[in-house]
Amino acid sequence: VDSRHGDFRVEVLDHAGDPIPGYTAEDCRSLRADKVDVAVKWKTHGDLGGLEGKPVRLRFHLRRSRFFSFWID
Repeated sequence: VDSRHGDFRVEVLDHAGDPIPGYTAEDCRSLRADKVDVAVKWKTHGDLGGLEGKPVRLRFHLRRSRFFSFWID
């Protein structure tokens, strides 16, 4: 994430493509860092652990930002 340009958020969607409560873009803590290995966190969820075993999709919201890659650990 290149913080000189804006911010970045991640939204988690269910199998139908609907945002999962607690994992919406509005719930995501804005990322503003010019480095790698930055963890995504939501206001009420520190990670995706509560969704383990469930099929999900990710929607990335970039505002005047850019990023190179991602992984789920």
